[in-house]
Parts: sequence; C-alpha cells; structure tokens
Amino acid sequence: MDYDHLSESIFRAFSAASDLANFEFQAKTLFIKNKHPDMEQIIIRCLLQGFNQKEIAQRLTELEMKPNSLSAIEKIIKRLKREYGAKTMFHLGAKIAKSKAV
Repeated sequence: MDYDHLSESIFRAFSAASDLANFEFQAKTLFIKNKHPDMEQIIIRCLLQGFNQKEIAQRLTELEMKPNSLSAIEKIIKRLKREYGAKTMFHLGAKIAKSKAV
C-alpha cells in the first residue's frame, strides 16, 4: 500500500475541510460585524422605538434577515454602544437620537 499517497490524500481532504470551515467562519464573522446594509438602521430604529434585544431579534426574524439570534443582536448592540460611547441601551438610544443618525 502506498502510504505516502494515502497521507497526501488525507492531508488534502483535511485542508479542503479546513478551508471550508474557515470560509464559513469568515462569512459568519462578516454578518456578525453587521455587513448587511440595512441591519444597523433597523436595529437603531428598533432601539428608538423602545424594543428590547429579544424584540429586535423577533423583528429581524420577521424580516427574514440574518443573523437574527439574540447573541448576534447582543454583539451588534455592544459594538454600537462602544461606537457611540454609551453605557446602556437607553443611553445608546439617546445618543443616537441626539446625533440624528437615523
């Protein structure tokens, strides 16, 4: 049996699987970093209407937008709070309204 050939085939198979997993991870990361053009505006509008994170996730689900999981919403809101220098979701809504970002 040609073990070198077998080892090379296994290596190529694992490399291809690793590349695919890496691609999927990068795609998910792009979505989590809010690359959907309308998502940030929808989340901001929901915040200004007083929605909580669970309600925002439900709204995104209704609009068939992804990511729409609660953890993804939490990450986006955390990034927005950091970006606007806000401590709470209420504070974030107030800062956004004041800056007229909508």
